[in-house]
Amino acid sequence: MSKLKGVRIAVVGGGVFGLMTAIAAARRGAEVRLHEPAPTGHNASAIAAGMLSPAFEALESGSDPRLFAILNQGLDAWRALGAPWVDGDALGSGAIYAGFGDVQDISDVADALETLGIEHRILSGEAARALQPSLSRRVSSALIVPMEGRVDPAQCLPAMARELHQLGGRILPEAVPVGVGFELWRKQADAVVIAAGYASAAWAGQAPALVGLQPIKGHILHFSGGPKAGPVVRNGEDYVAPQRGGAVFGATMQTDCADVGIEPEQVQALHARAVELIPGLAEVPFSARAGVRAATRDGSPLAGALGGGLFAATGARRNGWLLAPLVAETAVAAIAGEATPHAAAFDPLRFG
Repeated sequence: MSKLKGVRIAVVGGGVFGLMTAIAAARRGAEVRLHEPAPTGHNASAIAAGMLSPAFEALESGSDPRLFAILNQGLDAWRALGAPWVDGDALGSGAIYAGFGDVQDISDVADALETLGIEHRILSGEAARALQPSLSRRVSSALIVPMEGRVDPAQCLPAMARELHQLGGRILPEAVPVGVGFELWRKQADAVVIAAGYASAAWAGQAPALVGLQPIKGHILHFSGGPKAGPVVRNGEDYVAPQRGGAVFGATMQTDCADVGIEPEQVQALHARAVELIPGLAEVPFSARAGVRAATRDGSPLAGALGGGLFAATGARRNGWLLAPLVAETAVAAIAGEATPHAAAFDPLRFG
């Protein structure tokens, strides 16, 4: 019999961490309630591009082989889920790194990938456009990493919510009180999982380990057209992620910024770079959105026991979608008193 059979678990936050943790707990027989007062589509997970990018995210973070190993396991976990949440083809769609005539840039990226043992192929501009026809004619050299993938948050989040309902879980549009009211409320749950992104920092009074969460604001553009299939296209920190509803281009990284107001200058700069990479986007309508990610000082998420019946599932910086299966597994295992391979790396108390 599962150790969680009949255990009452409250999950705070309806993003990918909250939903996946709730589903993992419900599958093990727990009585799950997920609390998300914000309207659907108003969290950072819904705004995100949904990229599953262990190779390029490892490169952006200094080519740490230990980080790459964890990110790659996140991608493997997505492929092993067997859930109807995602388009299977998108999980292996690959990612192109596009260069504007700078052969040395492509060579440097290839060397970094080689150091990490990541499969890649050098492409001519024409070969890259054969894979992603919308790519700018100015791209004269490129490389592709076949292992990269993506999910579509607009498809995935509602599908996950439906599965949670099918498993007997409930999604409630009411907040869990923080502070004085929490001690009275908490009689309703045996365990509480804080999975509210940067809003998790509001729980630092009950769980001091959350005080170190850092906000990172990001602008992102959602186009109504552009590439809807094929590989992601990257150039430096910029990316174009094809999605069924249209291309997603992003994203800015504004540290220590926790508001979600749209800044026109950020949008203008993003749009100019999007058109440079995919010229056809110039005439495509788009909406600009902004969200706030939660980050820790070492870039790895917090997943596990906080003490006093509280558990964390938050703080993945820009890899929330990629690491969600590992975070959910680690948080739910901690509730059951079990260890996972990532318990130490994700330990919420690792900073003291």
